[in-house]
Amino acid sequence: MKTMKLLVGAALTAAAFGVSANSYDAGTLTGLYTQYAPVSPGAILDTFTFDIASSSPVASSSAVLNLSFGSLSLLNISGFTVDLYNSSNTLLGTASFDGLNYVLNTGPLAVANNYYFKVTGMANGAAGGSYSFALA
Repeated sequence: MKTMKLLVGAALTAAAFGVSANSYDAGTLTGLYTQYAPVSPGAILDTFTFDIASSSPVASSSAVLNLSFGSLSLLNISGFTVDLYNSSNTLLGTASFDGLNYVLNTGPLAVANNYYFKVTGMANGAAGGSYSFALA
């Protein structure tokens, strides 16, 4: 019976946490694109699609915005990653944490290739988590 209660509790806990799977379209980059992304508790699997008008390098930056009050973690994201892919789903790069932001700078990218960033992590604050994303 104790095992059954644990399984029911685990199932209810898993059901309470969803998946954030938002898609953002930056269009053809002509300047700076920014997005604030609040997420509900659970896994994060967001995508940011874009294209470029001329072969050029791309720079991106993301910041996880955590908020705590004493021991209460209201907004938190763990395991945060930002990866850049081309339209063939080939990984072109992974953002690195510079102590403040997750930053990825590329060499020149090909025109008309429809690129996307995949953002993953776990929003495990009491109210989920939030992050910002910038691309130029």
